[in-house]
Amino acid sequence: MRSTGEVLGDISLFKPISQAQKTCNIHGIEYLEIVYPRYKTICPECRKDKEREREMAEKAAAETTQKQAHMARIDERMGYSRIPPRYQHKTVKAYQVDASNTQQIRNVEAVKDYAHEFTRGTHSGRNLAMLGNAGTGKTHLACAIGNHVIRNCGGQA
Repeated sequence: MRSTGEVLGDISLFKPISQAQKTCNIHGIEYLEIVYPRYKTICPECRKDKEREREMAEKAAAETTQKQAHMARIDERMGYSRIPPRYQHKTVKAYQVDASNTQQIRNVEAVKDYAHEFTRGTHSGRNLAMLGNAGTGKTHLACAIGNHVIRNCGGQA
């Protein structure tokens, strides 16, 4: 019975065409270059550099895939939330507060505190009722809370 090395040695793809002592132009290292029909050996440091580049490219691709999956989950949750499209990017920060209206300032602070309970993981299960005249921003703020929970806390509104 023949060894794997003997079998591979008989295959022309694995038989060296030539061998030569070379000096790497990049690293200045001497190495033995072995030329095969489909490839040749390179400087050990160049090989390490290529391996690092390959690993970084793989890591970047994995991160991109992970980000895309995360965004797909957010999009799916946004769909389940039934938040109207025009409110899907509303935030509390984007809500315009009248600086002279102290009640409005207190209400926005209450909304911020309520939303941050989800972030901290300390939400007690209490509700937040928003009452007021038409056009005062109740829907904007309610959707902003939902957006915050979906985008930052992994939850569904």
